[in-house]
Amino acid sequence: MTLRYQFFELIRLTIIFLALALTAPYSAKALEKECNIVHPSIDYKSKCGTRYTESISKALNKGDCFEVEVKADSKWNASGIRLDPKGKYDFQIIDEISPWMDAGIPATPTGWKMDSKEVKEIGFFMKMFLQATEKYRRVPDQHWFYLMGATSGTEYKEFPIGSGISGQVVADGEFCAFANDLSLMYWNNTGSLRLKVTRSD
Repeated sequence: MTLRYQFFELIRLTIIFLALALTAPYSAKALEKECNIVHPSIDYKSKCGTRYTESISKALNKGDCFEVEVKADSKWNASGIRLDPKGKYDFQIIDEISPWMDAGIPATPTGWKMDSKEVKEIGFFMKMFLQATEKYRRVPDQHWFYLMGATSGTEYKEFPIGSGISGQVVADGEFCAFANDLSLMYWNNTGSLRLKVTRSD
């Protein structure tokens, strides 16, 4: 192996190394935005917006993020974090802590449908009950157990999250999240998800 060959081989390897180093920040993993973590003060029982005017409510600035555990049996999962209507937000499911279940029916962040295999096996009368009460869900036009977000401050606004959304504009208020269900039927729900919220504008 001549000295000249070794020299050109070294140049070639250097070019490859530099190419990898320059393109690494654009890999799928690197595209996950870094953010300043804000630690929420979760309240699983109080109504959404109760801490809107209190000092505990934290504003989420550009580049900030926080994580909240969304329990299926909690009606609000209030975060104590205030979202700004001037900002845009990314909502990402980062972990299934334990499977979401609606009275034994398996669900995902996009909910479950009446024609699913599990629902077909629950019996005629239960199916009749579910069909009769669909219009009384907290958000009637979304599936059972669909992951919803809400802000409550000067006004209360809901928005769908499902498996995740980006660039969402919200109303001013404390952020909360919940599984779409009947208001009085959270007692028979189980499971929890971990949701990451990032201000991306």
